[in-house]
Amino acid sequence: MINIYSRIDKALKIIWSNEIIEDYNNDYLLKEDTMKNAVYYHLRNQLGDGYFNRHRLRIFTEYELEKNKEGKRQRGDIVIVKLKPKSEVEDGYNLSDRVEEVVAIIELKFKIGGEDVIKDDVFKMRDYIRSGKYENCQYYLGIIYEREYSKEIGSWLTKNQSKNWAQNRLTELTAHYDEEDGQFISNIISYTNMNIELNTLTENCP
Repeated sequence: MINIYSRIDKALKIIWSNEIIEDYNNDYLLKEDTMKNAVYYHLRNQLGDGYFNRHRLRIFTEYELEKNKEGKRQRGDIVIVKLKPKSEVEDGYNLSDRVEEVVAIIELKFKIGGEDVIKDDVFKMRDYIRSGKYENCQYYLGIIYEREYSKEIGSWLTKNQSKNWAQNRLTELTAHYDEEDGQFISNIISYTNMNIELNTLTENCP
């Protein structure tokens, strides 16, 4: 499974740095739903259906996760799961009954303002990780922010968050307009040790 996590991680980082930025610049992305569609589309193309079938992996959007500590059921924007073999489930099963493991949870935000809404997703990721319900899962926070933001900062986490619960579990995929030259740029800030050569900001990375 280690290679699966690393392969998915690499695909997501490449997609974010290339296809998602290209889609944005070519006017294919309008708000969060088209961003979600684009990530699904490019991830499936990047890895290929053969890879998904060999490893029994599937990508689901708005996937229903377990309840949080307040008893409210959460939905992941994009979730990659590993399925049980069909031989292990009874006939007439619901597809959700075949889910063996949650491999990755991707939360996305596409905002022209409203930083508090973005920070809410940061806390959502923190709660996912601290719950311990998905022991081996990797988490990705993808944010397109249509305003100027410092290239050197890039991150939406505080230093305390990045050095605490985010370690070995979370990767930030961010994009914004650079406050110096106005160019739309992407950042990859990963707090894991996977594919570190693709990280663009490394101050708080392992």
